[in-house]
Amino acid sequence: MSEKAQKKRKFNLLKQILPEIFTENKIDIHQLKNFFGEHFFVNEKNTYEISWNGKNECLNFTKKRNSLTLIPEIDKSLHFFETKNIFIEGENLEVLKILQKPYCEKVKMIYIDPPYNTRKNDFVYNDNFFDKKNKDFHSNWLSMMFPRLILAKNLLKNDGVMFISIDDNEVFNLRMILNEIFGEENFVAEFVWTTKKGGQGIPTSNLLVKNHEYILCYAKNFENFKFKGINRTEEGFSNPDNDPRGLWKRQYLQRFGQHFSEKTIVNPENNMKFTFPTPYTQENLEKWISENRIIFPTNPQKYPIRKEFFNEYKNNKQLVTYLDLHSTKASTEKLYEIFENIKIFTNPKPDSLIKFLIHAVNFEKNDIILDFFAGSGTTAHAVLELNNEDNIERNFICVQLDENCDKNSEAYKNGYEKISEITCERIKRVAKKYKNIGFRSYKLEKSNLKKFKNEFSQKNFTDISEKTKFFEKILVEVMLKLGFSLTAKVEKHQNFYFLSEFQKIFCFEKFNFDICNEIIEKKPVEMFVFDSNFEKNKEIFEKNNIKIIVL
Repeated sequence: MSEKAQKKRKFNLLKQILPEIFTENKIDIHQLKNFFGEHFFVNEKNTYEISWNGKNECLNFTKKRNSLTLIPEIDKSLHFFETKNIFIEGENLEVLKILQKPYCEKVKMIYIDPPYNTRKNDFVYNDNFFDKKNKDFHSNWLSMMFPRLILAKNLLKNDGVMFISIDDNEVFNLRMILNEIFGEENFVAEFVWTTKKGGQGIPTSNLLVKNHEYILCYAKNFENFKFKGINRTEEGFSNPDNDPRGLWKRQYLQRFGQHFSEKTIVNPENNMKFTFPTPYTQENLEKWISENRIIFPTNPQKYPIRKEFFNEYKNNKQLVTYLDLHSTKASTEKLYEIFENIKIFTNPKPDSLIKFLIHAVNFEKNDIILDFFAGSGTTAHAVLELNNEDNIERNFICVQLDENCDKNSEAYKNGYEKISEITCERIKRVAKKYKNIGFRSYKLEKSNLKKFKNEFSQKNFTDISEKTKFFEKILVEVMLKLGFSLTAKVEKHQNFYFLSEFQKIFCFEKFNFDICNEIIEKKPVEMFVFDSNFEKNKEIFEKNNIKIIVL
């Protein structure tokens, strides 16, 4: 769904809910204020918001049409035609704009690990509104993040969720712009995780070492989102008394200092009484005694406990916002091992951390996980490993800028000139560990459509493979503009491409009657062509209920 279509849908919904605020099919601001009252509207002089130099330019940029597209790179892919996993090399802002129509409300989860704005002058996302002369690091960082987050939100399903890694440098500002984009009511949690056990190496000047980072979590719609939770294990359960009901653990009944009323229970074997504040009803306490679930102490100064049986838990364990240790050192060593001990990339995010987040979310078959700051490819790695472990078919879309590697780095010395090459190679090496698992590789490039339209009548290919490759570029571009996904199933025929699921045909050949007969046999409902001669002969198709659309 395009941005225009989304606005139209919301407009119609508003019209259904509040028809009284509309005049001649337009929103009447005066009627709106009369309906709600002035106290529901923001006082422009006293607005609570985050503002910075360049914010308006960011908003305008998200609405501008781009002249770029994605082209398939089959040679760099693995099992291209059998997979729904996607890797894209290119500037992520432009890529997000391209994905707006085909992937609107199609993504279940987004995880990103953006630049933390550490003020090291290595800021590679220099957008048109990025002011190098501006010494306000916060403004520049916000200008980079804001439009990307706006576009990313559009891609989330109604029960989708977004996770963003960040540290102390920008966590406050990030929370502010996410509240503005998603709405404060859709804030889910601010997770904290430990990056290393303690201070190591040379002491800092103030003898303080930071060993934590954050993950901000926002839902597209808080009411529709719910964590799956954590699978329960038998850890902490035992059966020392060989209870036939199985493993159990102690659950305290008393709750001091929480203002619960006192209840009294009696040990039926010796009539010893125990009184304590508890949230449980007298009825439940008596029921548990009758079921031999209460263990009474022999010491009257102590308190009874209740048996909680493992097999009676119906829900998974709840998540907590402290995620414990996920060592970046361990993740770095794991990455080096994948690349045969080459120090290929420093400080990648731990795949254990990403796997934890993915595993906590409710996924259905073929749900999509998007990462548009892919880095070394940790998210793709985590998805592939977790799919293999729990047999849930999740798909990823990973985007990485074709940023140059430092010429003094081990990566560059070993033939990797760009970060995106490392990303692609890591995905390929991990995918090869599993049977028939792969990914489709695409690259951000200038549009080919205008050039093809201008040269269509003169274009004559002598090399069939060159023709096929060029037509596939055009096909992907046209499909994206029409709102079809990058993994829509396409049947390749000699003179056209057929999307059987949608009953649509794409033909980039010049008109002839043999092609017409081949197309009619497929019984499509629509046919997209470049040659206007197809439309001039549209009666051939109309009698077969085929609509001709000249691109």
